[in-house]
Amino acid sequence: MGIAEIEDISENLRGPCLLTMKHLIFANLVVTFVINRYLEVRQLARFFSFSPPKDITILYGQDKVTKALSYSRDKLWFTIVYASFSFAVELIVFQFKWYSLIWNSSYLSWFSSFGPVYRSIVFTFVVRAFWSLWSLPFNVYSIFCIERKHGFNNQTISMFVLDCVKISAVSILVGTPILYILLRLIYFFDRYFVIVAWMFTLLSQIVMMLIVPEYIQPLFNKFTRLPDGELRDKIELLAKRTSFPLSEIYVMDGSVRSSHSNAYFTGLFKYKRIVLYDTLAKQVSADEVVAILGHEIGHWKEGHVFRVMVFAQLNILILFLMLWWSLKNEEVFTTFGFLDEKPVIVGLLTVQYLLSPILFALNVCGNHLSRSHEYEADKYAVKLGLGQTLKSALVSIHRENLSNPDPDILYSLVHYSHPTLMQRLAAIDSMTKIQ
Repeated sequence: MGIAEIEDISENLRGPCLLTMKHLIFANLVVTFVINRYLEVRQLARFFSFSPPKDITILYGQDKVTKALSYSRDKLWFTIVYASFSFAVELIVFQFKWYSLIWNSSYLSWFSSFGPVYRSIVFTFVVRAFWSLWSLPFNVYSIFCIERKHGFNNQTISMFVLDCVKISAVSILVGTPILYILLRLIYFFDRYFVIVAWMFTLLSQIVMMLIVPEYIQPLFNKFTRLPDGELRDKIELLAKRTSFPLSEIYVMDGSVRSSHSNAYFTGLFKYKRIVLYDTLAKQVSADEVVAILGHEIGHWKEGHVFRVMVFAQLNILILFLMLWWSLKNEEVFTTFGFLDEKPVIVGLLTVQYLLSPILFALNVCGNHLSRSHEYEADKYAVKLGLGQTLKSALVSIHRENLSNPDPDILYSLVHYSHPTLMQRLAAIDSMTKIQ
């Protein structure tokens, strides 16, 4: 079926769709909201009926189990409240057609003389500013109340404000040129924009993977070369053993903002760097750091970065295909209050309402893919003979980060990008026996 045939079908359906389109969008929002809140209520109920298994109590210690449950419960309550308020705002924005009110305001109408692209960029700034200001109190509460209450936040108010300014500046300086080119391509290629826009987005992501570690991350954190010594020698030996193209090892001052720990690698091709949070060395031994990095190298060996990129591009392609469909259907724009115009930027925003159940399903699939990657990376570490050390490292990290020791099975299947601690420990034991 060609584009012409699809357009003919859309034209035939145009009449009766106006009423149902609003109902469809409303139903999408409600269904997604209800499913997420149901899962959260399940998890919340588990907190009140939870009796930690003996194995978890031994691994965590009773005090850490109590603290982990308290931390997870506070975060979940916050999520429920924040999501509920966000849902209400989304309905208000949808019902009162706020996007059309912003687009047709006298301020934005003035930019119409410069063309739809410039008007769209200003529109994007206004919309993003609205959502940023709306979420600001919740972000402040999350960092300075919940995270501080449980001993993780080290950030000051001045640092938080400065971070907000930096994020806004980076978003404007980097995001604006990308958005400008993307909109130009869509308007220029008209009905054939999908492939071109998708390829440009892919290219933009690759470029960002190159410039973010070099120029953007240093704006927020200090990266110092890992000093010579036992840990560096062991990491370099691991890189040599696995043929990992290591260019440098850095320590990031993550402790200035949070006590949470992490380790990762960045870079493409033969210029990869390993980054260790400075908090990690306080929580695990040098051998355990090496085991964690063996796991991270496993991600590289198994091609997980490429798989994730492919999956992300699938999401973006679906988004552009839906945008193409929306631009050919006036009902979509009419539902949002656009009677005479069909701005592309509005289409990009509104298709997310239409796609919310699909995006939810894709997120579930993405988390499933991520969990399978974690098992594969653990398996690679086991093959290196690091299985038992990796187990001890995982226990230490989960315990110190107060990770939920035993979440609801359905909640974790939908929302968790990593297997639970007990699942990973059991899998490593099984892999070790096979080895």
